[in-house]
Amino acid sequence: MNQPTSIACDLEAIPAAERGRYHALRNRIFQAASGIAETADGYALKLASDRDMLAAVADWIALERLCCPFLRFDLAIDGAGPMRLSLGGPDGVKDLLRIELGGP
Repeated sequence: MNQPTSIACDLEAIPAAERGRYHALRNRIFQAASGIAETADGYALKLASDRDMLAAVADWIALERLCCPFLRFDLAIDGAGPMRLSLGGPDGVKDLLRIELGGP
């Protein structure tokens, strides 16, 4: 029988020296989203797919997964168009994401 997954974030899991960078990346990505769509188990952000944003998203995911290992990240890029960063996970994650994204 599978154990329920805890959806509690632990910012202490991010090294103290990286927390400022984590918050800056998170704010940059969430503010840069040109659209937010609800998915079955979370939300998807529409973002520019330029080199700087791709690097920011990769860096943020590397840090975010330390404090929120229950999150699932899916990144889709269609040619030169915008990217779609989907965030999802087990029951309860969608409510947490709704709060974090400012209630879309």
